[in-house]
Amino acid sequence: MPNGKGVSEAPVEYLVDDDDDTPELTAERAARLRPARDVFPEYVLAQFKRSPGRPRSPSAKKQVTLRLDAEILDYFRAGGDGWQSRINRALRQAAGFTD
Repeated sequence: MPNGKGVSEAPVEYLVDDDDDTPELTAERAARLRPARDVFPEYVLAQFKRSPGRPRSPSAKKQVTLRLDAEILDYFRAGGDGWQSRINRALRQAAGFTD
């Protein structure tokens, strides 16, 4: 039946493959499984590699749980993105650290 977007939604029973094309995963079959890096060529594996991510900071931050007054939080969040960094900067100034 069309779903209003021009796409037909198949009943659930058509989505379940009940035939025997897929063999059962037995303990014997599981013991023969190998990691993808041992089976697929490098050009295939390269498509799934993650980027290294954000570079490490020379002064890594620590994650903490901190309770702040609602007004303080509202004040810093009102400035948009970077509000946590602004709180950190204000705390550094209050503690007398120089940047």
